[in-house]
Amino acid sequence: MRVLKWLFVIIVGVGIAWYFQNRHAGPEPDTVEVATPAPIPQKRLAPEGVYYLVQRVSFATDAGISGYDEGTKVKLVKNMGQTWLVTDGQSQFEITPAQATNDLDVADAVIKTNQAQAATLAESVRRQQEINQKAQQAAAAQEATEAKNEAAAPAAPAVQVVPTANPLDKGAYHQTY
Repeated sequence: MRVLKWLFVIIVGVGIAWYFQNRHAGPEPDTVEVATPAPIPQKRLAPEGVYYLVQRVSFATDAGISGYDEGTKVKLVKNMGQTWLVTDGQSQFEITPAQATNDLDVADAVIKTNQAQAATLAESVRRQQEINQKAQQAAAAQEATEAKNEAAAPAAPAVQVVPTANPLDKGAYHQTY
C-alpha cells in the first residue's frame, strides 16, 4: 500500500509539473528563419591603370589651354602621391585622385549626366537661334516697310539754315579782331 501511495504521489507530481510547464510556455514556435544578409554587389572596375574623369579638367599646353570633359578615359602614367600624371593617348597632364574613378558604374553615371547636360544645352542654343532668326526677319521686314514708306512719301522742302547773331559765335572775349 505504501508503494501505491508513493506511486500515486509521483504520478500526480509529474502531472502537475507537466501542467504548469505547458501552461506557461507559449505555443510551440514554428520554424525560426534566420535572416541571411543580402549579397554585396561586386563593383565593376576598369582594368588596372585605367580611370575615367569625374569632373572637367583643364591644363596649359604650348598651344594654350586644353581640357577634357567628365567621363574621358585616361591611363595612369605615374602616381606622384597627391597628384597623378595621366594621358588620354595624346596629351599628358596632372590630376588629383579625386578627379578620376576606376568604378565603371560611377563613370557611366557621370557620362550620362554629361550627355543629358549637353542635350539640354544644345536644345537651349537651338531655341535661341530660332528666336534670333525670327527677330532678324522681323527687323528686315521693318526696314523694308520703312524704305517703301520713304520712297512713297513726297520729298520735304529743303530747309535753309540762317545764321543767327549768337554772342558765343564771336570767339574768345580777350581777342580782338
